[in-house]
Amino acid sequence: MVSNRPSPSPTAVAVVLVTYQSARDLAMCLGSLERAAGPHPLEVVVVDNASTDASVEIARSYGAKVLENHTNQGLSRAINTGVAVTGAPWLLIANPDTWLSPEEEAGLRAAVPRLRARCAELAGYAVPPSIVHGDLHLANVARGPEGYLFFDWTDACVAHPFLDLATIRRGTAFVDSSDEAELRERLRRTYLPEWAAFEPPRRLAEAWELAAPLGALHQAISYRSLATRPPGDPHMAQSTAWWLRQVLAGLG
Repeated sequence: MVSNRPSPSPTAVAVVLVTYQSARDLAMCLGSLERAAGPHPLEVVVVDNASTDASVEIARSYGAKVLENHTNQGLSRAINTGVAVTGAPWLLIANPDTWLSPEEEAGLRAAVPRLRARCAELAGYAVPPSIVHGDLHLANVARGPEGYLFFDWTDACVAHPFLDLATIRRGTAFVDSSDEAELRERLRRTYLPEWAAFEPPRRLAEAWELAAPLGALHQAISYRSLATRPPGDPHMAQSTAWWLRQVLAGLG
């Protein structure tokens, strides 16, 4: 049972979780927080964005302070709502799905031979290695008077260029999920012809599909690497599990 009693302790930690249809993950997450906090006093605030599943009931059953939004307020606004009611001097913003289930872990281990085979097959295409941005989405692109400026190269490396498509596919905060398929198809039609000097259209389309789960794996490894560098970044750690799930989804 998590504790929400106000504490003057300078080591007290507040955790703010934003939930939306998070019943599958929430109990596992809340159950792990008290163990992770160790001797530090713990305050848990759950801000629910109008879930229709059991998210609110689960949060209350674990003793969390629950704030219910009657409509989905989005992530940033919900975080600010939760932060406003915390009393601890240390704050952690977390996602409910920052873990992998035993089934997902087993699935990833079983997928290792398939992922290695995909790497080898993708390397067999004539598309050459290139500078990969590593976090290429619209928030890292600006348009100026002399053209486009691409910034935040923290994750850059030399790799297969199609790995950058993972974050472009995901980087669609400006459209809702119903537009994802249409957006991806527009991207594919625009992007692949730029590589026509190296492979015919059919093989470029094959490489595009091969790269999808590998791009997600690249992101998971990158986030994990950044999360383990001092002083550490909780957002990086939280994103690792999300990307590993995309690996499994991409393998079908």
